Amino acid sequence: MFNRDKRYRLILIITFILLCILVPHKSLSKDKLPPLSPFLRNVAIKAQKDIESGKLKQAEKCLLPFVKGKYAHPVLCFLMANTYYLEKRLPLALSFYEKTIKLAPTYLPAIENAAAVSFELKKYIKAANYYLTAWKISKKNKKADKELLYNCAIAYYQAHRYKKAIDILEKLFNLSNTPSKRFVSLYVVCSINLKAYNRCLDRLNQFIRFHPDKAYLWLYAGQIFLLKKDYKDAAIYLETAYNLKGATPKKWRELSNIYAYCNAPIKAAKCYLRSISHKITKKDLRTLTNYFLQIHNYELATKYIKKAIQLAPDPSLYMLLGKLAFEHGRFKQAKTAFKNALALLNKKGFKDKIKAKDINEMWMLLGVSSFETQDFKLAQKAFSHLIKSKRYKQEAKGYLAFISLINKGEKTKQRENINGKRKDYRSSSRT
Repeated sequence: MFNRDKRYRLILIITFILLCILVPHKSLSKDKLPPLSPFLRNVAIKAQKDIESGKLKQAEKCLLPFVKGKYAHPVLCFLMANTYYLEKRLPLALSFYEKTIKLAPTYLPAIENAAAVSFELKKYIKAANYYLTAWKISKKNKKADKELLYNCAIAYYQAHRYKKAIDILEKLFNLSNTPSKRFVSLYVVCSINLKAYNRCLDRLNQFIRFHPDKAYLWLYAGQIFLLKKDYKDAAIYLETAYNLKGATPKKWRELSNIYAYCNAPIKAAKCYLRSISHKITKKDLRTLTNYFLQIHNYELATKYIKKAIQLAPDPSLYMLLGKLAFEHGRFKQAKTAFKNALALLNKKGFKDKIKAKDINEMWMLLGVSSFETQDFKLAQKAFSHLIKSKRYKQEAKGYLAFISLINKGEKTKQRENINGKRKDYRSSSRT
């Protein structure tokens, strides 16, 4: 049975790309920058060649005299920042990217690199601000890059500013009705941290209306329903996701447990059957039998009990088969099942597994089944085992008395009286 507090609590596992560090722009872009004098142009060309050839110390030495003071040029500051980045001197790299931005506020490569280095330095709020600034500039230039907004949201997530991250992601979603799985994953994670389940479900259902074939949307919604402890809706959404993309046997088994917890044995049985990827076991058959008993499907329950018996004969399985037949008035089949159960009890290793009260119950049901099929000899034997039973003593004596009259060939009108007094085991036999 599904245990919502312990064993089968499904854990929400959503993967998304967390590393959003950008490789710094190693060459100058065509963005508008203040013009370079011929001399400074030669300095920039030499420094760029040194950087590309890995001669970082030479590039640093070449640039250093021209990046300080009021005569510093943004191109040279940018190249110096790249040099420090490649030398893994990140604080110095960030300081020169920021100096570049101060000298050229709309120079996108410097802003994006400043964001990336800030992220590496775990200055997440600063990184988010730079990414947002870069997106606004790219949007103004009619070259809006969604990745910049996504990186901004990741930076806010890393800073535990989940509400800010969600607001940024909402901007992304408003740009298109076909969001990336990465964007949705991050949105769900942030919503979980805020416990904003209803808002998250509203957004996911909106996406599902446009993209009902996307399994991950159904999966995320199902997991959110699980966190809300709304197991019925969770099961429906998870099953849809699994039908669209498939699922492991373990996932189908867990879904079966959820349906069982929701008192939906038909669905539970169907999911359980889909979870059986290996050779069916006795445990599998017992579980399926239990589901079919809940939906009062005698034929299917009997079928799976018999399969379980074929795999591994067991007194308890024969007892279950006998009880099921007895309840449906099939006394001949019940008698055979109880006889087989009691016969197995004499074999080593079985008797200790069955409680004495269950053994007495089998003798009683065997006796009644034999009586109903007019096998009075077997009925007498069964009831004789119960003379010392506190629970069945009186009923057994009543049956034995009537059998004695039958064996003597005497006709009596007491049969209806005895039948009226005996316990109705059809309605109370199954535990």
